[in-house]
Amino acid sequence: MDIDPRLPRGVVTFIQKAHAGQVRKHGTPYWEHPHAVACIVLDAWPEAPLWIITAALLHDVLEQCDTDRDQLQQAYDEHIATAVDLLSIPPTRPKDLQAYYQRLAKADVAIRCIKLADRIHNLQQLPLSGDSVFMRRYIAQTEQYLLDLVGEKEAQVCAPARSLRDLLHTTFQYTKNTLVSG
Repeated sequence: MDIDPRLPRGVVTFIQKAHAGQVRKHGTPYWEHPHAVACIVLDAWPEAPLWIITAALLHDVLEQCDTDRDQLQQAYDEHIATAVDLLSIPPTRPKDLQAYYQRLAKADVAIRCIKLADRIHNLQQLPLSGDSVFMRRYIAQTEQYLLDLVGEKEAQVCAPARSLRDLLHTTFQYTKNTLVSG
């Protein structure tokens, strides 16, 4: 996979090392997922501040890697560490899943845009998992928690949020219809 030249190379190297040896359910190297998420954000928000792109690239390192918040804060800064922390599902899930999404709903719209991009990519890749139980649960979770993560007022004043929200809705409908009819 080619590295998108719009992305900060040092952060890409960091995620490649952090996710070394990890693969997604369908067999691709895990680091390609945060790479794709950052690209989705940039496609919707070409002038996104560097901290948003960095947080998009790092969004899974607290969940999936042997990296902690202090390491992120030292390597980057408090703002990025906080964003990644807000994007990270607690290890006690699913018990705390509702609390996680409630906390995320109160986060800055830029952080929620990263979450939308994350879900968009996951939905695009969902049929590759081959796990019908997981797919149905993921579709239901998307419908319950993510379709309204960016409200109408925010979408009216923030073009990237509107673009990502619309893309999430389109991707969700396509994936849901494909899985139901498939």
